[in-house]
Amino acid sequence: MGVPSEIEGWMDAEQYVAILEGDLLQSMKESGIPKDEVIFQQDNDPKHTSRRAQIWFEEQQIKLFHWPAQLPDHNPIEHTWNHLKKCLLGYERAPTGVHQLWNRIMVK
Repeated sequence: MGVPSEIEGWMDAEQYVAILEGDLLQSMKESGIPKDEVIFQQDNDPKHTSRRAQIWFEEQQIKLFHWPAQLPDHNPIEHTWNHLKKCLLGYERAPTGVHQLWNRIMVK
């Protein structure tokens, strides 16, 4: 699989959909996963629940997993973020910019 998209600034609904369009669809294609077998999980972040994102999922015929509000313990991405933060604490100094942070993440 290719290198995931790098987020430019603060991610909004348009950038989120662009990432889905490129990275999600490409990953599904490369993995041989048919759209009709996918139930996509995301949290209730405004960019995820935006009308723009909802329309994209409908157009792609990708089902969404209903995610009740306020369930952080059941969200595996929160555990992933915590693990990544712990790994990044292993560096002696904080990254000097987004590119150095990105490089460290790609190494981990």
